[in-house]
This record gives sequence, structure tokens and C-alpha cells, in this order.
Amino acid sequence: MTLGGALVALLIPACLEPPIEPAELARAQVQRSEATSTLTIATWNLAWFGDPERGPSDDALQLERVVTILGQLDADLIALQEVASPDAFAEVRTRLPGYGGVLSDHAWPQQLGLLYRSERLRLLEVQSIEGLDDAGRPPLWLRVGQQRGFEPIEVVVLHAKAGTLEADWRARNRLAGGLHDALAGRSDAAGRSIILGDFNDQLGASLVEGFDSPYAALIASWSAPTAVLESSPVDATSVWGAVLDHVLVGKDLGDGAASADALGDRLLWSYPDYAETVSDHFPVVVGMELP
Repeated sequence: MTLGGALVALLIPACLEPPIEPAELARAQVQRSEATSTLTIATWNLAWFGDPERGPSDDALQLERVVTILGQLDADLIALQEVASPDAFAEVRTRLPGYGGVLSDHAWPQQLGLLYRSERLRLLEVQSIEGLDDAGRPPLWLRVGQQRGFEPIEVVVLHAKAGTLEADWRARNRLAGGLHDALAGRSDAAGRSIILGDFNDQLGASLVEGFDSPYAALIASWSAPTAVLESSPVDATSVWGAVLDHVLVGKDLGDGAASADALGDRLLWSYPDYAETVSDHFPVVVGMELP
């Protein structure tokens, strides 16, 4: 596997904006115990976050709502996709005290990012995985450890190619196969690893008519706690009604993935104009107990 493009994390302390009322997202919260074995992870595509020409037209309002929702999630690890402005990402960091973060720096303007709760987790290594069919968005690979507790975990943030054509399916299928092979070359990578992000397809039947999921190679080696969302129309992870955003968990962690939740119904209740002002994707949250 070729890993390259080391990234730098910036820590910018500041104050958190007041969160929305707890009742608005009550069902979305995964209860975190104080035990070091409990981990809450989330992934969210932010729809050209901070881009002045694409995505939501009011960047300031998008920023306000993103910060509010992230603060309410209160997750330990948060993967982000479509971060188009490093300044907007830095502002999120400023207004979410207690989180460290990294942002990719590839040529395509939609970057990948990760926020991690610094009181619990520490970043050990971060690179990009080059040479895959990744639509110009190389997956972001990180190794994180706990300040006190579990063995390090490998985390991969991805944003696969969109589209419902056969060519799009094949691109996602090549990405899945290439990522599987790349991680398989690392010692026990499939055991203590998490792959999460915008897969732009489902884990059961593909969105491309007549095709199975392009992610068969990954599903064979990783558990898929978010697959259950595909059986319920109220658990769509996008405004189009499809489940596109997923979390896969390595074999040594999979038994602890106790819950998966998509937040669309609650966020649309809180923000009827969510699709126009925040994103076309909803956050997905998985709660788990680490062995």
C-alpha cells in the first residue's frame, strides 16, 4: 500500500455556540458512559461546506447550523466530507472546544476531515491512501489511540464517486477492491479498523438497477452496523431518500457496534429548510463498546 501526503492538525480553542434544544435530537443521541470502552462515531457529508458558489447559498448560516448540530451529537470521532473551505473547517474547530482535527489537502476542492475528542483520543498518524479510483478524493487514513485505554484503531474516511450509471458503480467497486487490498497489506488492519464516510451507494442492492452493492469486498471483511438503515425509509441518510453514508467496523470491533442512527427526521423537524441551508446528507451515528 502506498500511503502519502502527511497532514497537520491545528488545535484552536474557543467557545461553543448554544446547542439546539435537547428534545429536538433526543433520539439521535447515543448515550456515552464514562467508561473508556465506549465510543461514539459519526459521519456527515457537508455539501460543499464553505464554498461561496456551490452548496447552500448562505455560508454563514450553514456554518452556524453545522456547529450547532455537531455540538449536539457530542461524538468522539466525526468524519466529514465535502469540506470546501479550510477556513470554515478551522472555524468549526474554534467553536467546538475539546476537539482536535485534521483536513486533507488534495487537489479536488472537496476535502475530507476528521474531528476527535482530544480528552479521550490522540492522533498517532495521518496520511492519504493514494492510487485508488477515488474520484480525486483519496481516502484519509488515520491511526488513533485513547489517552487511557484501548489499543490504537485505524480509521479510514472516504467519499466515493457519485452517480447511478454502470460506470459509476464500477468506479465504486474498484475503490472498494483497492481499499480492501491496501488495508489487507497492513498487520491486522481489518481487525481494529473503522471505515466511514459517503459511500454514494448502499450495502445491500446497489442504487444502480440490476447490480449488487459495489462494496462486497469490504462487507466480506468488515461488519456493517449501518446496513440496517436500508430497511427503513425513515432512516435515509440523504434528502433523496437513499442510504448513502455508512460505517464499517473491523472484525475485532464489530460485536461492540450496538446501534446505528440516521438523523433525517429530527433535523427536518428542527430545520424545514435543511436541504437548502445545511446539506443534502444527514449525519449518521454509531455507538459501540470497544473490546
